Amino acid sequence: MGSLEVVKEPPRGLIKSKQIMKAAQDRQKSYVDKQRRPIEFNVGDNVILKVSPWKPVEIIYRKDKQLRHKVILLVKVIWKHRKGSDATWETEEEMHKFYPQLVK
Repeated sequence: MGSLEVVKEPPRGLIKSKQIMKAAQDRQKSYVDKQRRPIEFNVGDNVILKVSPWKPVEIIYRKDKQLRHKVILLVKVIWKHRKGSDATWETEEEMHKFYPQLVK
């Protein structure tokens, strides 16, 4: 019976850790909420949008993703940008649509 009591009640250290983490998250949220302000635009306002360009470099791997009733073709793409490069999985259909020069 003693082991069943342990399963029912979590250890005190775990409860205390969760409380400390929750307090830290709440504190961080309050800092962000104080600095956050709603942004509203009206028709005719001039807005500057800064976009960091990601350029397609190459497809390095292809694989088939089997779902219940269909197969999706996936490609792994290396993207190059100012801070380095990253690789992501994209659907081959989407790559055909937006970057036809990469998909052969």
